[in-house]
Amino acid sequence: MMADFLLKALFGCLPVLAFLGALVHFDSFKLVRLPIVLFTVSAGGLAAFVGYVINTNIMNGLQLPYSDFMHFGAPFTEEILTAAVIVFLIQTNRVGFAFDAAILGFAAGTGFALVENFYYLGITPDKHLAVWVIRGFGTAVMHGGTTAIFAMMGHVLTLKAERPNPLHYLPGLGLAVALHSSFNFFLNTPVMSTIVMMLGLPAVMTFLLRRDQKSIHHWIEVDFDEHKKLLYNLRSGEYEHSEAGRFLTRLRNCFGASIVDKMVYYIELHTELILSAETVLDAHENGEKISVDVETKEKLVLLHEIEQEIGKTGLLALRPHLHFNRHEFWELYMLEKEAGFVHPHAH
Repeated sequence: MMADFLLKALFGCLPVLAFLGALVHFDSFKLVRLPIVLFTVSAGGLAAFVGYVINTNIMNGLQLPYSDFMHFGAPFTEEILTAAVIVFLIQTNRVGFAFDAAILGFAAGTGFALVENFYYLGITPDKHLAVWVIRGFGTAVMHGGTTAIFAMMGHVLTLKAERPNPLHYLPGLGLAVALHSSFNFFLNTPVMSTIVMMLGLPAVMTFLLRRDQKSIHHWIEVDFDEHKKLLYNLRSGEYEHSEAGRFLTRLRNCFGASIVDKMVYYIELHTELILSAETVLDAHENGEKISVDVETKEKLVLLHEIEQEIGKTGLLALRPHLHFNRHEFWELYMLEKEAGFVHPHAH
């Protein structure tokens, strides 16, 4: 009996775990570390518990037929819950590239699928092994795939935004819900839907991986040149004649000269550290690993100290005019991880 249970659990859970492992393995930059993957899987599992409570209350409260709710209601609530995990990671600048988003999105969906499959295995242990093969290769992978797609679309659409905008997440959420709902409509032909899922998802992920790797190289080169130019302008005094420089001059009347001088130094230090981060990324792209030196670690600590001195009000006034985008804040987060900070700062 126990052997039968373990075999069904293996088929129900191993495919989605293997797919997640493959995504992590094929990540050429290796910037998505195991702790954040495990955190995301756990958060996805928690989303499954919350989803069960919400779905049960909705069905009981509205007296909806189970099949109708699986087609229209469940995909909506479940995708919102797993999406919330990804939104948290994106908005706290823990996602750098589109493939990173795919890994973490699939991890959230994996956590959801594992809890869901163990729940169904607990209440229906006598179902045929074929059911768990289909759930493992079909339903579980679907959960990971739809959340991965949401994560990639959310990452791309929010990347250059200077301020959070919930509307940027709606296209990805809509597509994830539509795909999830479509999969549930074909539950009466589970073998065909599982085959489509197992063939289609790897093809999509492979295409996105190759496309992301090409864009990353261009991205690093362009960003490095732009930040190098910005640093030169800061140190040569030409920055004072820019729009942001003139804005800083006006701020002297509000915050005082000493705080604005710290703001200028903050911009310079921020830009210098971004260049250091992009050097690390370039090394990762070439398959190399370079250690972050002591001087850079000290500058990272100093950056946080200056942020405290400027204060939240000063930073809120400053950032919109400096056009620091989410990717740059992620680069600082990544640099702190590479520097060995126990708790990297989410800027």
